[in-house]
Parts: sequence; C-alpha cells; structure tokens
Amino acid sequence: MTIENIFEAIEGLRAKASTQAVYGQPVTVGERTIIPVADIKYGFGLGYGEAPKPTDEADETPTSSGSGGGGGGGVAARPVAVIVVTDEKVTVEPVIDEGRVALAGILTGAWTIFWAARTIRAIFKR
Repeated sequence: MTIENIFEAIEGLRAKASTQAVYGQPVTVGERTIIPVADIKYGFGLGYGEAPKPTDEADETPTSSGSGGGGGGGVAARPVAVIVVTDEKVTVEPVIDEGRVALAGILTGAWTIFWAARTIRAIFKR
C-alpha cells in the first residue's frame, strides 16, 4: 500500500463523515418522529521515512537503502440523544450512559475517602 492509497482512504472517510452520519434516518412511530443523534470521532496518524543509501567505503558503491512507512487510525461513534418531533413540540432527550455515571460516582467517592483519610492522618500525627 502506498502513501497515496492511504490518503485516498482518508479522503473517502472524510466524505462519509457528514450530517447523515451524525443524524440518523428519522423513524416515525405513531404520531412521533424520532431522529437519532450520534457523536462521531475519527483520527489518523501517518509516518514515512527514507534513509540515505550508505556506501561501501572501499569502492564507493551503494550497499543498500532503507525506507518505510506506516499509518493507523480509528473511528468511534456513540449515541448522545434522540430528537422527538410531535405536532405540539420538539424535544431533545439525551441518552445517558449509566456506566459512566456510576464510574464517576465511584471515583468521586474514592477521591473523597483518600483526602479525608489523609487529612485525619495529618491531624493525629501532631
């Protein structure tokens, strides 16, 4: 795979990262129209290098050359909300990731216990 192929692949992905990817196809259920909303992120990294051709000091002929390259990337998508459209109103209802909320609570509790224990320890050392 050449560097040009990698750039073409990235351009193809950029073309696909549009509002159609963020806002899904509307779904009508009864008198409601529901539009899913997602957070989509992508990133890439590339590298390429070429070493000069070393020469054999005895007869000044090139012995070998080196070049190399590589790349990597990733795409992430997660739901963030749904837009609900009715005849009376339009509402945006967030999608709550309960695992993240629980993790934040656990980490906050651990942080509080750590600092409380450290403070109590410092008070009683005096």
